[in-house]
Amino acid sequence: MNKEELDLYILQFQELNHLLKNEWLDIKKLLEENKINLSTTSLISFDEDEEGKQYGILLTKEKEIVTFEIDKDNHILIQFITDQQELEQLQYNNPSVTAALIHFQ
Repeated sequence: MNKEELDLYILQFQELNHLLKNEWLDIKKLLEENKINLSTTSLISFDEDEEGKQYGILLTKEKEIVTFEIDKDNHILIQFITDQQELEQLQYNNPSVTAALIHFQ
C-alpha cells in the first residue's frame, strides 16, 4: 500500500469515526451497550446492504480487530477476530484493515 492510498484510508477512518460519534447514535449506543469502548476504538470500515443489515469493522487500542453486524431489528452480533487465517482473509477482502493496522501501529 502506497502513501497516497494510506492517506485516503486515514481520511475514511476520520470520517467514519466522526459519523459514529456524532450522527450514527443508534449504532454507537448498540456498540457501547456491548462493552465496546469507543473512546479507545476506531471504526475502520462500514457498509450497509439492500436488506438493511449494517456491517462494520473496529480496531481497538490493543490492535484487536472486531467485526459487527446489525440486522434490521437492531440485533447486533460482535466477533473478535483471533484466528490468523480469518484475519488474513478479512485483510484480503477489506484493505482498510491493513491500512488501519499500519496507521494505528
